[in-house]
Amino acid sequence: MHNKIWWVEVEDLLRREWNSEFSWDEIISLRDCLQAKLDEIRGRLGIRDRVYLCRACHQEHTDRLEVTVNALLYRLCKLGLETEEEIHKKSYRWKKYRKEYGLDSTGKKVVEKEVSKI
Repeated sequence: MHNKIWWVEVEDLLRREWNSEFSWDEIISLRDCLQAKLDEIRGRLGIRDRVYLCRACHQEHTDRLEVTVNALLYRLCKLGLETEEEIHKKSYRWKKYRKEYGLDSTGKKVVEKEVSKI
């Protein structure tokens, strides 16, 4: 199973495009570019998403490998592009921003599921 996110090409893209002055919208946009590169690499190599049987609903689901904003932030530290202290601060601000704007870990708006009333 290939659950690798940080392929060399993905890291190179992150190194080239990163700017410490990015707004959250720009960071999310960069995350989208990294995700597209990851999907391209996995497609080119014929790597498919993991399929599993859900114990709750007994349906098959796929487990898509995603680049999250936090994963992007912490990779910046690993690559030496940001300090650990700065990344901790950004991660904390990201958590607050996510909550304020109702975003998931990838920066997409969370859609509330309707609960049927019986």
